[in-house]
Amino acid sequence: WQQALCLLSSLHAADLTPDVAGISSAISACGRAGRWSWALWLLAEFRERQGQPNVVSFNAAIAACQRAASWRIALQLLAEMPAARSVPDDISFNSAISAC
Repeated sequence: WQQALCLLSSLHAADLTPDVAGISSAISACGRAGRWSWALWLLAEFRERQGQPNVVSFNAAIAACQRAASWRIALQLLAEMPAARSVPDDISFNSAISAC
């Protein structure tokens, strides 16, 4: 997870913009490492700076919340997906359910 954040930082330092796949991978890395707050921060930063995350980004953040048993945030993210033009899929629902 730390390496993923360092790589994102390097992109910004080089005036490059990470794409949704890179952000989603970093969110997932943070979630797998139990750093769910970093995963949520990355999702929020991406939304603020670049616009719409995709279903993979949301799923990675929801899975991070699942691992941390942060069910309220997982359900909140699931509820936010349609407004962000991201249609929840089976993984979205299963991860949110597992967080409860």
